[in-house]
Amino acid sequence: MSKKDSVALVWCDNGMVDGKFMQGVADVMLKSGVEFSTTLRSQGNQIARQRQTVIDYWYDKTDYEWLLWVDSDVVIGPEKFKLLWDNKDAKERPMITGIYFTTDNPEEPLMVPMPTAFTFVNDGEGGFGLTRVHPLPENKLIKIDAAGMGFILIPQYRDWERLNHLHQMDRCLWRWDEELNL
Repeated sequence: MSKKDSVALVWCDNGMVDGKFMQGVADVMLKSGVEFSTTLRSQGNQIARQRQTVIDYWYDKTDYEWLLWVDSDVVIGPEKFKLLWDNKDAKERPMITGIYFTTDNPEEPLMVPMPTAFTFVNDGEGGFGLTRVHPLPENKLIKIDAAGMGFILIPQYRDWERLNHLHQMDRCLWRWDEELNL
């Protein structure tokens, strides 16, 4: 397999995963028609540290060109993964994410599922905030400013100078102008 086609499937968990999650992962790896190079997993209870550990390992110790990140509470399937894979483009779309849902009010008795796709909005005081992209267009790639990490395909960059040129640093946050959503 050429480096261009190499992909690692990654997740973090607290020591155990749900059967539906693992069935989705297995189905993607066996039925999507894409050959996966490896899986990477980080076990623990501090998700930010786990994610950084995996990203550092992937970047510093592997040459897999693509990383498919799936949160262990998100169920995926081969068809949804293929939508990401078939629309990937490291230069035109540096990150591509699939839609999954969370809620703004997890303590409410009737939670409303909302997409994890966001745009930046001016807060009126020189800063910015996030607003959800809702409602979503049906079956269409759209440009967004931010997304969750639950279902995202990321290329491995080795040319950070070029990446800095493509993407302006905005108040210490990366703004991925080309980030797309399915």
